[in-house]
Amino acid sequence: MININSYREISLQHKRVGLIGLGRMGIGIAVSLIRNRERMVSCANNSRRGMTEFLKLGGVEVASPGAVAKLCDTIVLSLPSTDEVEEVCFGEAGISSIVHDGLLIVDTTTGHPLRTKKIADRLALQNIRYVDAPLTRGPIEARRGELNAILGSSDDSLADACTVLSRFCGYILHVGAVGEGQKIKLLNNALSMGVVALAADMVGAARSIGIEPNYLKLLIERGGVNNSLTQAFLKFAIEKGEDPLQFTIGSASKDLDYCFDILDTPEDYQMFAAAREVYFASVLRGQSDRTLGGLLDN
Repeated sequence: MININSYREISLQHKRVGLIGLGRMGIGIAVSLIRNRERMVSCANNSRRGMTEFLKLGGVEVASPGAVAKLCDTIVLSLPSTDEVEEVCFGEAGISSIVHDGLLIVDTTTGHPLRTKKIADRLALQNIRYVDAPLTRGPIEARRGELNAILGSSDDSLADACTVLSRFCGYILHVGAVGEGQKIKLLNNALSMGVVALAADMVGAARSIGIEPNYLKLLIERGGVNNSLTQAFLKFAIEKGEDPLQFTIGSASKDLDYCFDILDTPEDYQMFAAAREVYFASVLRGQSDRTLGGLLDN
């Protein structure tokens, strides 16, 4: 059990933290770090989304991941997939282009555990430390500093990683070596995405037989299957408005693909397979960038 408060007391005053990936989650992480008076550096990746707010908060923009590495002791990654992590680390003007012994990378991406381990091993040859720390909860909690981190880290990087994570997380679960955090996050997401897919089917089935989904919502609130995920999805199905589940169908499909890749016998996991097919079919229909509420239109 990580005592997160003990790490919050450790000062980062003489260190600069880099953050690469200023999407909805990334900019929320930056807000929490800057609120804790951390000096921040970032670079634009494939888009400039989030950079305007980052600069207004007092962050410093540089030209490349390598330039971030040159100025920082720790770099937090908040990227869509392992593809982007590999590009940021090893691409032209990437992090590994800079000689920086002892640099720590805290990768919050929901990535591919096997590829992540290879990334960590490759960076270690340059004395760059790497931990995986995928997150649960969302952009709102990121801004509040209330995320949960699932940390895969060697013992010698644990304290430094927890010190940075404590600035934007309310809970840290250390689960083992590098890559183990992403394994657990993928299993968690597979369950979550399965629940949402089943809830979407339930709403469609209810309407097809003339049942108002609100009655289901009221009943579920008082039963054993009640949870915040189901309630948020049903609330959106009934009231519309902004989707409270700010997670895209494309990201869900990616996570389920990664989960399948790490299973020795994926054919044994039929419910995972069914959820995977639901999201893959939605991606094929051009819904990749839609939030999970888009499943209601299938």
